[in-house]
Amino acid sequence: MIDHTHDLNEEDEIADRDADRDQMKLEQAFPGQWIQPVRKNYKLCCCDCGLVHRLDFRLHKRRIQFRAYRDNRSTGQVRRHMDADKRRDADSSA
Repeated sequence: MIDHTHDLNEEDEIADRDADRDQMKLEQAFPGQWIQPVRKNYKLCCCDCGLVHRLDFRLHKRRIQFRAYRDNRSTGQVRRHMDADKRRDADSSA
């Protein structure tokens, strides 16, 4: 009989959480809200202009580091939806 009950170390727990979050859509964050990002490919979107960055995090010599890349494809998708919402709002107020 195989025992599948074992204690996960912190990295296993983070990897499991990262895998779960990869399946999720963008979540709305509010000013001052603490956020638990995923370790790789965390997407951060500006609510004003729609610019999206992908962030990777790591723990290096007991210090947290991150790197960022602009995600042009996601930015385009967000901005298309933002433009559609603005057009819809303008149509409904006219």
